[in-house]
Amino acid sequence: MKVYSSVFQVISSLLDSDPISVEEQIKAMREMLLNVYRLHNDAGFELVTQLDLPQRPEFSREKPLTDDVWKWHKSVLLNADGSFKDMHSLKVLIFRGGLTPSLRKEAWKYLLGIYDCNKSAADNNAVCFFFCLYIVFSFAI
Repeated sequence: MKVYSSVFQVISSLLDSDPISVEEQIKAMREMLLNVYRLHNDAGFELVTQLDLPQRPEFSREKPLTDDVWKWHKSVLLNADGSFKDMHSLKVLIFRGGLTPSLRKEAWKYLLGIYDCNKSAADNNAVCFFFCLYIVFSFAI
């Protein structure tokens, strides 16, 4: 009740005062309304006591990408050199549904850029092999 009476006092004083003090009183009214919604505790943190958030949208998740779909993309949608033609469609399927656990080891290498989608499987395996050799010999020294 105290908040409403102080708001009423500010509004009534706005109607009866001169133009210079109106701006000051509007500023005071804004600060007072902010204090209704936010409190500061002793540690200096700002606690938000009331927030009106919009309703969250509903999302439906598709089925995860399976081994069969992955193999189909690797066999049918490959260029002559063995690279993926359409990696974007695979990324969309993964984004909307995820990956099956058995496929994660291979697919994440493409998603993280360890394997290049534009290179053949032999080139990617060679890069991985040399990277493993680099790690082994860098720790051996």
